[in-house]
Amino acid sequence: MAKLALHQPMLSALLVGSAAFLSTNLDDLVVLLALWTDPNSQRREVLLGQLVATTVLVGSALVVCSVAIVIPERWLALTGVLPIAVGAKRIWDRKADEEDDDQAPSRRFGWLAVMLVTLANGADNIAVYSALFVRKTVWTLLALTLLFLVLTVLWCEATRLIARHPKVIHRLQRLGDRGVPWILILIGIYLLVSKGLLGQT
Repeated sequence: MAKLALHQPMLSALLVGSAAFLSTNLDDLVVLLALWTDPNSQRREVLLGQLVATTVLVGSALVVCSVAIVIPERWLALTGVLPIAVGAKRIWDRKADEEDDDQAPSRRFGWLAVMLVTLANGADNIAVYSALFVRKTVWTLLALTLLFLVLTVLWCEATRLIARHPKVIHRLQRLGDRGVPWILILIGIYLLVSKGLLGQT
Protein backbone atom coordinates (compact mmCIF):
# COMPACT_ATOMS: atom_id res chain seq x y z
CA MET A 1 0.00 0.00 0.00
CA ALA A 2 2.85 2.38 0.86
CA LYS A 3 4.53 1.77 -2.50
CA LEU A 4 1.24 2.35 -4.31
CA ALA A 5 0.76 5.64 -2.45
CA LEU A 6 4.26 6.74 -3.48
CA HIS A 7 3.55 5.98 -7.14
CA GLN A 8 0.14 7.68 -7.23
CA PRO A 9 1.51 11.20 -7.95
CA MET A 10 3.62 9.80 -10.81
CA LEU A 11 0.67 7.86 -12.28
CA SER A 12 -1.60 10.90 -12.01
CA ALA A 13 1.02 13.06 -13.74
CA LEU A 14 1.39 10.52 -16.57
CA LEU A 15 -2.37 10.25 -17.09
CA VAL A 16 -2.83 14.01 -17.15
CA GLY A 17 0.27 14.31 -19.33
CA SER A 18 -1.20 11.87 -21.85
CA ALA A 19 -4.43 13.86 -22.01
CA ALA A 20 -2.46 17.11 -22.35
CA PHE A 21 -0.36 15.69 -25.18
CA LEU A 22 -3.33 14.42 -27.17
CA SER A 23 -5.40 17.57 -26.70
CA THR A 24 -2.56 19.91 -27.71
CA ASN A 25 -1.42 17.80 -30.68
CA LEU A 26 -4.76 17.38 -32.43
CA ASP A 27 -3.88 20.74 -34.00
CA ASP A 28 -1.16 18.95 -35.95
CA LEU A 29 -3.59 16.36 -37.30
CA VAL A 30 -4.21 18.17 -40.60
CA VAL A 31 -0.49 18.90 -41.07
CA LEU A 32 0.54 15.30 -40.43
CA LEU A 33 -2.21 13.90 -42.63
CA ALA A 34 -1.11 16.24 -45.41
CA LEU A 35 2.46 15.01 -45.02
CA TRP A 36 1.49 11.33 -45.03
CA THR A 37 -0.68 11.73 -48.13
CA ASP A 38 2.17 13.49 -49.96
CA PRO A 39 4.07 10.83 -51.96
CA ASN A 40 7.28 12.85 -51.54
CA SER A 41 7.22 12.65 -47.73
CA GLN A 42 9.55 10.16 -46.08
CA ARG A 43 8.61 8.42 -42.84
CA ARG A 44 11.94 8.98 -41.10
CA GLU A 45 11.94 12.69 -42.00
CA VAL A 46 8.47 13.20 -40.50
CA LEU A 47 9.32 11.21 -37.36
CA LEU A 48 12.62 13.01 -36.82
CA GLY A 49 11.05 16.43 -37.34
CA GLN A 50 8.26 15.67 -34.90
CA LEU A 51 10.64 14.27 -32.25
CA VAL A 52 12.96 17.27 -32.46
CA ALA A 53 9.97 19.65 -32.26
CA THR A 54 8.62 17.81 -29.19
CA THR A 55 12.04 18.04 -27.53
CA VAL A 56 12.19 21.80 -28.21
CA LEU A 57 8.65 22.33 -26.90
CA VAL A 58 9.31 20.34 -23.72
CA GLY A 59 12.59 22.20 -23.20
CA SER A 60 10.85 25.54 -23.66
CA ALA A 61 8.15 24.53 -21.17
CA LEU A 62 10.84 23.55 -18.65
CA VAL A 63 12.48 26.97 -19.05
CA VAL A 64 9.14 28.70 -18.48
CA CYS A 65 8.48 26.41 -15.54
CA SER A 66 11.87 27.20 -13.98
CA VAL A 67 10.67 30.67 -12.96
CA ALA A 68 8.31 28.88 -10.58
CA ILE A 69 11.24 28.54 -8.19
CA VAL A 70 10.87 32.21 -7.20
CA ILE A 71 7.06 32.26 -7.18
CA PRO A 72 5.18 31.62 -3.90
CA GLU A 73 3.40 28.25 -3.71
CA ARG A 74 -0.04 29.87 -3.41
CA TRP A 75 0.38 31.71 -6.72
CA LEU A 76 1.68 28.63 -8.52
CA ALA A 77 -1.82 27.20 -8.43
CA LEU A 78 -2.78 29.88 -10.93
CA THR A 79 -0.75 28.09 -13.63
CA GLY A 80 -3.81 25.88 -13.99
CA VAL A 81 -5.49 28.88 -15.60
CA LEU A 82 -3.23 28.47 -18.67
CA PRO A 83 -4.92 25.33 -20.08
CA ILE A 84 -8.33 26.86 -19.29
CA ALA A 85 -7.38 30.01 -21.22
CA VAL A 86 -6.11 27.94 -24.17
CA GLY A 87 -9.32 25.89 -24.22
CA ALA A 88 -11.53 28.97 -23.96
CA LYS A 89 -9.63 30.66 -26.79
CA ARG A 90 -10.10 27.60 -29.02
CA ILE A 91 -13.85 27.66 -28.37
CA TRP A 92 -13.92 31.38 -29.17
CA ASP A 93 -11.90 30.95 -32.35
CA ARG A 94 -13.62 27.77 -33.57
CA LYS A 95 -15.81 29.54 -36.12
CA ALA A 96 -12.88 31.42 -37.60
CA ASP A 97 -10.81 28.24 -37.70
CA GLU A 98 -13.52 26.38 -39.61
CA GLU A 99 -13.38 29.02 -42.35
CA ASP A 100 -9.64 28.57 -42.87
CA ASP A 101 -8.56 26.25 -45.67
CA ASP A 102 -5.68 23.98 -44.74
CA GLN A 103 -3.67 23.05 -47.80
CA ALA A 104 -1.36 20.11 -48.17
CA PRO A 105 2.28 20.90 -48.88
CA SER A 106 3.16 20.71 -52.56
CA ARG A 107 6.82 19.94 -52.09
CA ARG A 108 8.81 17.47 -50.06
CA PHE A 109 9.26 18.33 -46.41
CA GLY A 110 12.58 17.47 -44.81
CA TRP A 111 12.82 16.94 -41.06
CA LEU A 112 13.77 20.59 -40.47
CA ALA A 113 10.67 21.85 -42.30
CA VAL A 114 8.49 19.37 -40.37
CA MET A 115 10.00 20.63 -37.11
CA LEU A 116 9.38 24.29 -38.00
CA VAL A 117 5.77 23.64 -39.01
CA THR A 118 5.19 21.79 -35.73
CA LEU A 119 6.83 24.54 -33.67
CA ALA A 120 4.67 27.15 -35.40
CA ASN A 121 1.66 25.56 -33.67
CA GLY A 122 3.51 24.96 -30.40
CA ALA A 123 2.47 27.93 -28.25
CA ASP A 124 -0.43 25.98 -26.74
CA ASN A 125 1.88 23.05 -25.99
CA ILE A 126 4.32 25.25 -24.07
CA ALA A 127 1.52 26.88 -22.05
CA VAL A 128 -0.09 23.57 -21.09
CA TYR A 129 3.17 21.66 -20.50
CA SER A 130 4.66 24.41 -18.31
CA ALA A 131 1.55 24.37 -16.12
CA LEU A 132 1.83 20.59 -15.89
CA PHE A 133 5.54 20.68 -14.97
CA VAL A 134 5.26 23.10 -12.05
CA ARG A 135 6.65 21.67 -8.78
CA LYS A 136 7.18 18.19 -10.23
CA THR A 137 10.12 16.06 -9.12
CA VAL A 138 13.05 15.44 -11.44
CA TRP A 139 11.93 11.82 -11.93
CA THR A 140 8.40 12.89 -12.82
CA LEU A 141 9.74 15.43 -15.32
CA LEU A 142 11.96 12.78 -16.90
CA ALA A 143 9.01 10.38 -17.06
CA LEU A 144 6.80 13.03 -18.67
CA THR A 145 9.49 13.89 -21.22
CA LEU A 146 9.91 10.23 -22.14
CA LEU A 147 6.13 9.86 -22.30
CA PHE A 148 5.81 12.78 -24.72
CA LEU A 149 8.54 11.38 -26.98
CA VAL A 150 6.92 7.92 -27.04
CA LEU A 151 3.49 9.44 -27.69
CA THR A 152 4.98 11.52 -30.52
CA VAL A 153 6.13 8.35 -32.30
CA LEU A 154 2.76 6.64 -31.68
CA TRP A 155 0.89 9.76 -32.85
CA CYS A 156 2.89 9.86 -36.07
CA GLU A 157 2.30 6.19 -36.77
CA ALA A 158 -1.40 6.47 -35.92
CA THR A 159 -1.89 9.42 -38.27
CA ARG A 160 0.00 7.54 -41.00
CA LEU A 161 -2.59 4.76 -40.74
CA ILE A 162 -5.49 7.21 -40.42
CA ALA A 163 -4.40 8.92 -43.65
CA ARG A 164 -5.70 5.85 -45.49
CA HIS A 165 -9.24 6.30 -44.12
CA PRO A 166 -10.92 9.64 -45.07
CA LYS A 167 -14.02 8.97 -42.92
CA VAL A 168 -11.88 8.61 -39.80
CA ILE A 169 -10.07 11.86 -40.66
CA HIS A 170 -13.38 13.75 -40.77
CA ARG A 171 -14.50 12.37 -37.40
CA LEU A 172 -11.19 13.21 -35.73
CA GLN A 173 -11.31 16.74 -37.08
CA ARG A 174 -14.78 17.18 -35.60
CA LEU A 175 -13.54 15.76 -32.28
CA GLY A 176 -10.62 18.18 -32.30
CA ASP A 177 -12.86 21.17 -33.02
CA ARG A 178 -15.52 20.37 -30.42
CA GLY A 179 -13.98 18.16 -27.76
CA VAL A 180 -10.37 19.29 -27.30
CA PRO A 181 -11.12 22.79 -25.87
CA TRP A 182 -13.20 21.19 -23.11
CA ILE A 183 -10.48 18.61 -22.41
CA LEU A 184 -7.99 21.46 -21.93
CA ILE A 185 -10.39 23.25 -19.60
CA LEU A 186 -10.80 20.06 -17.54
CA ILE A 187 -7.01 19.68 -17.35
CA GLY A 188 -6.78 23.25 -16.07
CA ILE A 189 -9.45 22.61 -13.44
CA TYR A 190 -7.62 19.44 -12.37
CA LEU A 191 -4.37 21.40 -11.97
CA LEU A 192 -6.14 24.09 -9.94
CA VAL A 193 -7.67 21.47 -7.65
CA SER A 194 -4.50 19.37 -7.33
CA LYS A 195 -2.45 22.47 -6.44
CA GLY A 196 -4.97 23.36 -3.74
CA LEU A 197 -6.37 26.63 -5.07
CA LEU A 198 -10.00 25.49 -5.52
CA GLY A 199 -9.88 23.28 -2.46
CA GLN A 200 -8.84 25.99 -0.04
CA THR A 201 -11.37 27.37 2.39
